Amino acid sequence: IALGFLHAALDTHIVGGEFELVHDYDYRYRLNLIMYFDHINGNPAAEDNTIQAYIYRKRDNAFITTVRLSQFRDTFVPYSNQDCAIGELVTRKIEYTVPVVLNPGVYNDRGGYYVIWERCCRNFDIDNIIEPGETGQTFYLEFPPVVDPSGNRFINSSPILLKPLRDYACIDQLYYADFTGEDPDGDSLVYSMATPLGLTRPGTVVPLPSPAGPYTGSNVLWRPGYSATRQILGSQPLDIDSDGLLTVNPDRAGLFVFSVKVLEFRNGRKIGETRRDFQMLVISCPPPGMTPEVQALFPEKDRYYQEGETLSFNVEDEKCIRFYVKDRNENEKVRFRLKPVNFPVDLSDALSLTEAVLTSPDDSVAVDFCLPNCPYPDIFYLDIIAGDNTCPLPLQDTLRLGLQIEPIVKNNPLFLNGDDTVRITIQEGESYHL
Repeated sequence: IALGFLHAALDTHIVGGEFELVHDYDYRYRLNLIMYFDHINGNPAAEDNTIQAYIYRKRDNAFITTVRLSQFRDTFVPYSNQDCAIGELVTRKIEYTVPVVLNPGVYNDRGGYYVIWERCCRNFDIDNIIEPGETGQTFYLEFPPVVDPSGNRFINSSPILLKPLRDYACIDQLYYADFTGEDPDGDSLVYSMATPLGLTRPGTVVPLPSPAGPYTGSNVLWRPGYSATRQILGSQPLDIDSDGLLTVNPDRAGLFVFSVKVLEFRNGRKIGETRRDFQMLVISCPPPGMTPEVQALFPEKDRYYQEGETLSFNVEDEKCIRFYVKDRNENEKVRFRLKPVNFPVDLSDALSLTEAVLTSPDDSVAVDFCLPNCPYPDIFYLDIIAGDNTCPLPLQDTLRLGLQIEPIVKNNPLFLNGDDTVRITIQEGESYHL
């Protein structure tokens, strides 16, 4: 059996990444691979100009074809706040792509297909898996057939995971990251933690899957105490919620690999799956300061809004709100933003002010915004978020407003049968002028 092997150099410092399969037109797609790479410790020999991926049928792991992707972009991943940059963490995003034609005569199995590529190796100083420097990373993506059971074209693009991990985390401090993706077809995405994929072959080169197959995959080997649900330990172990928000409150320093599984559903049926691996660096940080505080003024009332209440406006009213932000630290820069919760309205330019410096603990800043005249749900919610300049991530306060736009009730005109009613008979073809 012919096997394809990786380069002999181990410990190439792969940080993570994922596949994307994006529909172009007809049965033409574009297969992308995004690889995140440790720029500080990375082995230049791992920066392949091309990679060779394999496609299999999911039902029986039957080999379908080989595709070769070429590198087309290499950029640095910016920090959320560049002022928080440290020399230990510099990540590059290396992208590969190839156009592919998914022939409906081939890609028609109802069980779907998957594409994989495996590369050796991970950072040798990862703390939560065994033999990380001799463990590969398997990039994995499932996708559905390109025709439905009736033979009609079934168009689908995989989720596009736009947001990589940008920052380090701190011991005994809550870390959060928006790890969500977008689905070009509007399919539902469900996020969960998963054990990273990758063969561990101590003392050997990690082989690629063979076209002779089948490829059955392999999980990394956890160190004692770690697992799929405890990939980073702490008072709040690493987890991801249904909306794709990643959170952890770690209790120890180190470098940790983790994996997120993204399931794609259409009409209640799973049609795809994406795996994304990444690393998180946890360090010891100075104690954080105080969290900013947000309060909104109840319009035309001399009191502050309390969460759970509803602000009501008539549709013809000017729908403007003022909120105040304070921070108990001195000379603290705070930034503000609005986040619609259950209505798709762009409010990026609505604020009268987006940041301010509060010089003393008694300072506060007033910020105004007005809602546009758009159709809204019966009750809709808006988050007002204020964050300071704490490293690596801002301390934030979020105030959620409940809002309601009440239409003006207007009665339709009607005739009254009273003494002032004038009765007129008009023949066809005649007219009457008041």
